[in-house]
Amino acid sequence: MLVLSPTVTFGAFTFADIANAAISRTPSRTVTEFGDLGPHVAFADVPEYQTTLRLVGRVHKDDLAVPTPGQQATLKLVTSAEGSDRPRKQLSATCTLLSVRYDLSEHKGCMRTLDFVAISDGQADPFTLTEV
Repeated sequence: MLVLSPTVTFGAFTFADIANAAISRTPSRTVTEFGDLGPHVAFADVPEYQTTLRLVGRVHKDDLAVPTPGQQATLKLVTSAEGSDRPRKQLSATCTLLSVRYDLSEHKGCMRTLDFVAISDGQADPFTLTEV
């Protein structure tokens, strides 16, 4: 899932100028089985996967108050379609920050990338979608 130009909060932190938020679901464990009729997979499943979130945004000034890896809080993304009357949508999940990285270049300026893993009770999807 890709969200362009969202408003983002992580606990008490508000991140301005986020260019995009990408939610990925990657397998932690896969199961594949082969049948007796040929060399191709006859069954596949992904019983366990993790949901990760990557925020990429531009940094325009000093960036001293940033959360540190290991911090856990509710992360909220709010987005709306530009130029429409549709209601805004909010994605929220409890997340743990995994990393904070900076990329400096003449072309892009300073870009910050924050990587999170979403936390769940183990059964429900960690992200909830609501209209605000």
